Amino acid sequence: MATGIALLDRDLRVLWLNDALAETLEVGVRSLRGQDFSALVAEPRFAEQVARVLAGQTQVRMRAVTLHTLHGGSLRADLDLQVRAPDTLLLEVHALSDNAGSDTPLSATLRGFAHEVKNPLAGLRGAAQLLQRRVDDAGLADLAGMVIAEADRLATLADRLLRHGGRPQLGPVDMHAVLGRVEAVLDGQTQAPRIVHDYDPSLPAGTGDTD
Repeated sequence: MATGIALLDRDLRVLWLNDALAETLEVGVRSLRGQDFSALVAEPRFAEQVARVLAGQTQVRMRAVTLHTLHGGSLRADLDLQVRAPDTLLLEVHALSDNAGSDTPLSATLRGFAHEVKNPLAGLRGAAQLLQRRVDDAGLADLAGMVIAEADRLATLADRLLRHGGRPQLGPVDMHAVLGRVEAVLDGQTQAPRIVHDYDPSLPAGTGDTD
C-alpha cells in the first residue's frame, strides 16, 4: 500500500495531501484541505508528540494509532511526524496490514464477488455504449444510457468492496433524484407499473449513500 503523506501547519490544518492518504481516509483530496487533522486521530498523545516535534525533536513515530475516516470507519496506522519547513509539518501515514486481516468471512466473500463482476460489468457497459450510438429510437438510446449509468454505479461499488470493505460513503442525498432514477428503471419494463407522484418537492436532502 502506498504511503499516505500530508503537510500540516502548526495548528494541524491540512495544507496538502497525496492521493494515497485521501484514499486511505475515504475522502477527496480537496475535501480534507484546511481541515484539522487531529480530529481524525484517536490518540491522546498526538498533541503531545506534535509539541515535541515543534520544539525541535527531529522526528517522532507513533505506532498503531487509530485513525477515523470521514465516513465513520477506522483503521490502524503508524504515523511519522517531522518538521518540513518553518511552521510546516510532514506527516507520513503507514496503514497497517492487519486492517485487511480483520475481514469477516462475509466481507471476504464480498471481495471475491467484486473481483468476479468487474469484467462482466465492463463488457456490459461497452455493449450499451455501442447500442446507444447505433439506435435511432430516442427511448432505446435513453435505456442504453441507463444501463451505462448502472454499470458505472455497480463498478464503483465493486471498487469500494475491494479497497475499503464496502463501507458506505455517506453524504447528502436528494431523495427526488433517487426516486426519479427508480422510476426511470421501472419505465423501461414491458409492463411498467403506474406511478403517482405524491411528495413534497421542498423536502431537504437526507444523509445516505447515493450508490
